[in-house]
Amino acid sequence: MPITAPLSSKLALISAQGFAFRESRQPDYRFEWHTHDCAMLLWPRLGKLKSAWMALGHDSDRAPGLADSRAARLVRGSAVLLPVCAPHLTVSDSGRQQHGELYLPPDSLHACRHFGALRLDGASPVSIRRRLLAAHARALLSEGHSLARVSERLGFATSGHLSRLLRTAGEQTR
Repeated sequence: MPITAPLSSKLALISAQGFAFRESRQPDYRFEWHTHDCAMLLWPRLGKLKSAWMALGHDSDRAPGLADSRAARLVRGSAVLLPVCAPHLTVSDSGRQQHGELYLPPDSLHACRHFGALRLDGASPVSIRRRLLAAHARALLSEGHSLARVSERLGFATSGHLSRLLRTAGEQTR
């Protein structure tokens, strides 16, 4: 039986900073089958989550375009990374839960071949956000925007904070 998975668009949120981050503390969390027009990293911070998704051809050993169902029980230190348009659902496995969702531009994971459940160190979501924010800032600077304007647009208190991010994010990728 085919899954009905409506689109939950995040591109408008991503356009402001080059990514979008959301936290949820909703008790008894449940988000039925849906897709996003971007990639997504989902990880629990408290409690447990059950995540199910349809693995598309590029994420499995099946032919491109075909899908099969996958599921994982997520606890602190684990995550699920989903490509653009992957139908998925998320349900809290315990009454109390907290989780993070990082939405990534559709082209940011074009070379990635490992989607699905993965182990995660605590710093990974933060470092991913920092790298994406730095990349977005560099793109705006290359378009001719001033450091002060980019700092303001991205929500930095001062341009010194953005300069520090650009320096440290550049060091992390070397």
